[in-house]
Amino acid sequence: SAVRIWINQTLTNGTVSVGLTIVHTKIADIQITGDFFATKDIKEIENTLLGVRLRKEDLLNALEPVDLSHYFGNLTKEAFVRFILSEDI
Repeated sequence: SAVRIWINQTLTNGTVSVGLTIVHTKIADIQITGDFFATKDIKEIENTLLGVRLRKEDLLNALEPVDLSHYFGNLTKEAFVRFILSEDI
């Protein structure tokens, strides 16, 4: 069965909200919203994370080719993954 999670975080350049639907430990749906100033379409990040297992290593591997500065300013991949996993950033 699906689990729906909403997480929110205030960053240096705005607030980010992530809605996740998790099915069998994988991201089945993701919605990223907020008042941050992305210079690229946030759908690219959402599509990158679809189907990825909700584990630190898998999320980091999926994000490896992505330059997050186009979306979230100076937020690192590690911090973004901690945020998705609801760990302190």
